[in-house]
Amino acid sequence: MKLLLTKKLLALFLVVIVISPLQSQILWQEDFSGYPNGTQNSGMWNTAYNDCDDGTINSGQNYWGVFNGEFRVNDIEGFNCTDEGSGPGGNNQNSFTTQSIDISGEACVNVRVDLRSTGTFECSFPGGPSSDPVGAYNGHDQLTVEYSVDGGPFTLFAFNGYICGNNGLPTQAQQDAIEGNNIIIRILLGNQANGENYYFDNIIVEANSTDITLPTLGPYCEAEGPQSLPPSPAGVSGTWSGTGVSGNTFDPSVA
Repeated sequence: MKLLLTKKLLALFLVVIVISPLQSQILWQEDFSGYPNGTQNSGMWNTAYNDCDDGTINSGQNYWGVFNGEFRVNDIEGFNCTDEGSGPGGNNQNSFTTQSIDISGEACVNVRVDLRSTGTFECSFPGGPSSDPVGAYNGHDQLTVEYSVDGGPFTLFAFNGYICGNNGLPTQAQQDAIEGNNIIIRILLGNQANGENYYFDNIIVEANSTDITLPTLGPYCEAEGPQSLPPSPAGVSGTWSGTGVSGNTFDPSVA
């Protein structure tokens, strides 16, 4: 008679989803490099503007378009021009609008835009943006950065989405954790005097990705007795579970 001894070879697997520091992957960007000065539209974005008091654009009295690798806005008042005796003013609703940007492959995205200015600006509506051209007669200048998800309404960026005059400039407008299938970014702005310049640049849409780590322990033999399990494999905190597991110990004989 033969005595057949068998040993069961057991493998213990720990599956842990690790949320690592966010890794940035740029999905879409515009840094305005490579465009001739004065460019006002491209395949990636389009603009609409109106000057209330100058007959021509980019003739030395005003400016709208790409300028030396940034987008520049100088003395472009906006629409609904009205003159109440102190000179024509507009509603500061000149627009720069991106194409629809596909974000369907990402859980969420962040967007940021660099903003700066030169000159002396006026802020008449510190509590929030205004599209009332009457405010422009007091010289009010403003800039807003907004986004729309899946064709929905435009929403101000949570961080520096509204610039009253040039308060806080230079800065970066930012909106994090946008979820959806596509987004559109829109910048509405205007200024009322020759010495005032808004600039925006480096519009970036980036994905937030996570790393998934699947460490494997073992194999363990049934006769080996209880085995210690690392409390934080690869620096990841968690709780071990499964047949034969008690705390940070695995007993192959009962698995």
